[in-house]
Amino acid sequence: MLNKSQLIKLYVHRLVKSLVPAEFGDEFIQSITNDVNVAINQNLQPQQSYQQQDLSSIIQDLKVHFLSNGLQTEWIKVQELVNSLAKYKSLDQIYNYLVFLDTLRQSSEGNKRQNSSRSVRNLSSPFREAGSVIGSLNGAGAAATVAAGQTPLAQLITPYYETLDEETILTYLPYTLLGHDSNLFKFSGNSIEIPPTINNSFSDLLRDILEYALIYKNLNEFVDTTKGKLQSGIKTAFVSVVEGELSEYVNAINRIFNRGTTSTTSGNVSSILSVYHSIYSWIYRFRIIHNFKLKMNQCDDGYEFLVYVYEFTKYGDLNVKQLSQRIFNEMIKPYYNIVEHWIIKGELIDNCQEFFIDFDIEQQEFNSIIRFNKDKVPNFLVETDKIFQIGKTLIFLNKYCRELKWINLFNTKYSTIIFTNNSGLASMTESQQIELINQQYNECLAYLTEIIQGNCSMFEHLKNFKKFYFMEDNEFIDSLILKGSDLLNESSTNISSTHLSNLLYEAMNLSKINNNRLDARILSVSHEKIGWEVFTIEYRINDLPINFLIGDHHGQYLKLFNFLWKLRHLLNMLYENNRSYSQLAKMRVRAVRINSIRNKLIQFLNGLIDYLSNYVIEQSFQSGIIDKLFNNKNNEELLLNKQFMNQEYTTPPFNINLLTIDEIITMHDNYLNNIINNKIINEEVKGKQTGHSFIHQIYQILQTIYDFINTSTELHELMYQYSVEIELDDDYDDIEDKIRTVKLKIYNEIYHRFQQYRDNFINDLKSDFELKDLSFTFM
Repeated sequence: MLNKSQLIKLYVHRLVKSLVPAEFGDEFIQSITNDVNVAINQNLQPQQSYQQQDLSSIIQDLKVHFLSNGLQTEWIKVQELVNSLAKYKSLDQIYNYLVFLDTLRQSSEGNKRQNSSRSVRNLSSPFREAGSVIGSLNGAGAAATVAAGQTPLAQLITPYYETLDEETILTYLPYTLLGHDSNLFKFSGNSIEIPPTINNSFSDLLRDILEYALIYKNLNEFVDTTKGKLQSGIKTAFVSVVEGELSEYVNAINRIFNRGTTSTTSGNVSSILSVYHSIYSWIYRFRIIHNFKLKMNQCDDGYEFLVYVYEFTKYGDLNVKQLSQRIFNEMIKPYYNIVEHWIIKGELIDNCQEFFIDFDIEQQEFNSIIRFNKDKVPNFLVETDKIFQIGKTLIFLNKYCRELKWINLFNTKYSTIIFTNNSGLASMTESQQIELINQQYNECLAYLTEIIQGNCSMFEHLKNFKKFYFMEDNEFIDSLILKGSDLLNESSTNISSTHLSNLLYEAMNLSKINNNRLDARILSVSHEKIGWEVFTIEYRINDLPINFLIGDHHGQYLKLFNFLWKLRHLLNMLYENNRSYSQLAKMRVRAVRINSIRNKLIQFLNGLIDYLSNYVIEQSFQSGIIDKLFNNKNNEELLLNKQFMNQEYTTPPFNINLLTIDEIITMHDNYLNNIINNKIINEEVKGKQTGHSFIHQIYQILQTIYDFINTSTELHELMYQYSVEIELDDDYDDIEDKIRTVKLKIYNEIYHRFQQYRDNFINDLKSDFELKDLSFTFM
């Protein structure tokens, strides 16, 4: 049985707890309770001036506590409580008054504690609210008078004595705290019934204690139903943590009830209150763990749950922070296991899609298969971009470059560092992880560069792409046109692969090109198309690993080649046309205006080819390839540093920038896109004056040039026939009429159309700020 002093402390704690909102926490409530108890004890001592000052100081401290937390109304009630208690000079008086106030408080809650609902229900939320606050203490004396007139004080006190004794309750309490039914306490769903034979004093305290039992039982059932049945390693780790916490709690309960709360060997606990104090620290642990358990059931995957727990490691409350950190440290181990496999072997062992990297097995291209999921990049992991590149590079070197020896050495080296020198990534500090990842990253990039730029000569192949596809080697292209003039004028159905091989061989010999990767082929065979329309070349790198990085753009190279091939073919036909007319001059047949028109057409084509070759393709290659590979990335200025002589000097392994796979692919993509998306050849860019795209207008002009070539060829034949008939003195009136008709078609129709198309094209160029200077080329 508690003595009067202990009972007073119990009732003071109840009253303060009813006044202070639960969100301020148990520590704040206990602090206020202690201050009130000190005030009561000092009031019971003989009055001295310094004690009166101490009491005033305590009241002032209480006032600061409440008002600083915005509890103005609550402060008034506590002030009235302390002032009322100050009137009583004995423990009995204070005790009776506190019993009376507690009875009022219980009455304000209705008959909840008197009915069959004397139970603890606590699992709707582990962070429960405190009980109802007591009514206002204003007029407490009047209320006491009324209550005293209606109910004798002895009758009010009786329920606290004529009940089960505390020793009996303590006999059954450990079973309940460990989630078992007993003769006294029985679980019913998410509640525990408190028998009516237990007095209100004990039942109020038991409500707090039995919350532990309810949460323990719920968590224990959670472990039993989920252990070994979850696919997620992260969630499984959390279940293991919960199991460990519950085991520790069981040991704590056994220690409390076997050895007591002191170092005595009596084997019995002293009171229910002592049990409460002994297990008090477990309530916040259980509440936090129960909250995590509820969240785990809501999360679709372990990553989302891991991030949720991680946020609590930054919580302001030290208890919450430390427990969350301990749980997080165990949960992150399966996640680190995924990271370890990725950065050591380039293997992805994530079966639950919890990592920020995944594979799209439906894709065919290397860079499309391995995906970086930005939505799953965690804040608790360092250098995620480099981690992604390390594994991706290892896969490329292993699967596509077949550098198995280097991969094995890399695997052995870093397995030793991570697992032998340390106990996995989880045991390493953040700075150690950063140092490790940077070391792996630099080593991977260095070897990748050695393979890509050294063994595979990527830069040389990119230059050859430009040389052949983009017709940088004029001599080779001219040789192709010269040697293929007869063959390519035939129908594509008549051109065999042997013919193409011979053509390519002759052109390469003529232009002194020595390259065994070149091939010539026909894009499509059709009776309606001649060889010039469907001829193309191919530069093959399909036997090299770099083909998996840049080979998917082969179609774009062919598209540009075909367009440039058309320009060069038309230009060559104009030159041939000019040579044929030069023969007429020797026969004293003049075609001055035809020659003038042809020169304007040649000027247009030469201007267009020069712009595309030197201002579009070459500048794009310079900025998109050469600058990315050879320019200093950091562009740092040299600074005077006194520690310079003490620094270790290491020579960079290559005179080329170390680029990741993504940077290589992006470099090549940007280079090609910069060409293809140039306004002149981009179908989406339309002129401001005509509303037509520049490339559409160019094709109109090219068709006009082609019409001129055909018509002027016809004119040449007529004029040649005319010159022959003049020498023979034959009748040539009919030929003169034909010549006049063809000339009018060239002057009034074809050339007029060319002038109209060209002028519209020039006006559109002038209207575009970026292309304004180009317009002068065609004037």
